[in-house]
Amino acid sequence: MKMICLAAVLALLLQPAAGAAQTAAEPEDAFAYARPGEVNDEFVAPPRYEFDSQGEAMGFGLQRACANLFAGWLEIPRNMSYEVTARPLVSPITGPLLGASLTAVRALLGAGDLLSLGYTGNYAYAADLPDYAWESPWISETTDME
Repeated sequence: MKMICLAAVLALLLQPAAGAAQTAAEPEDAFAYARPGEVNDEFVAPPRYEFDSQGEAMGFGLQRACANLFAGWLEIPRNMSYEVTARPLVSPITGPLLGASLTAVRALLGAGDLLSLGYTGNYAYAADLPDYAWESPWISETTDME
C-alpha cells in the first residue's frame, strides 16, 4: 500500500505545474554567470520563472520542495555515475562525497521552499543547480585521467 501511495505522489510531483514556463528567463547578459575557472565579480540573481499567478508559483515551489525532500537522495547515484565517467581514478572518493553534500543542499533548499509555503517558486535555485536532481547530467561528456 505504501508503494502505491509513493508512486501516486511521485507521479503528481513529476507533472509540470499548469501554466508554468518550463524554461527560466535568460539573464540580461547570457554570459554573466561565472564559468568554471573564472571569477565573476558581478552578482547575478538566479533566473526567474514566469507564471500567470502567484498561486501557480507557490504550487511550483511546493512541488519542487516535495521533490527535493523526497528525491534529493538521487544526487548520490547521479554523482557517482557522473564522477566515474568524468574522473574514474578519484571517483570512489569524490562521487559519494559530492552526492552526499548535494543531497544535504537539496534537503535544505526543499525545507526552505516548504517552510515558505512555495513563495520561492518564482526563482530558480542557482545557475549551476537545477530545480530537480534528475535534470542534472548523469554522464560526463569528457574524461579526465589525471
